Amino acid sequence: MLAEFLVAQALGAASRPRIEWDAYDVVTPDGVLVEVKSSAYVQAWTQARPSAIRFGGLNGRTWNETAGYADSATYNADVYVFALVTARDHASYDPLDLRQWTYWVLPRRIVEATGQRSMALSRVEELAVAPVSHGGLAEAVRVAAEAGERL
Repeated sequence: MLAEFLVAQALGAASRPRIEWDAYDVVTPDGVLVEVKSSAYVQAWTQARPSAIRFGGLNGRTWNETAGYADSATYNADVYVFALVTARDHASYDPLDLRQWTYWVLPRRIVEATGQRSMALSRVEELAVAPVSHGGLAEAVRVAAEAGERL
């Protein structure tokens, strides 16, 4: 939820309440549908080593009140934002420090072309142009939306 809020804030969309069961996490003021996937090396529990980074739930079955769940899973956003808290130990971990967040942004057509339900960080890094900071997120989402297919 924090990652979704931070992305919404960066995109100027934090004032719109999130609707449960929506097929995406954020709608930009320009109507771009954004799915946020987040991960971190450090978890709340004691760890022998930092977590391996993997982003799951890339596609899913949509749901609505009248029809229930869709028959098949689809990629439901225009743009996917992969958010990572980069701290590697509990002593330095501060998810409210925006400098600790790194983002990769991909248009739906690239995520969909993988056919994957989840992706390791290494695959996201291969597919994305470059990582961006919190301050560069709005521009990266705009560029990805223009480069991809809008729903």
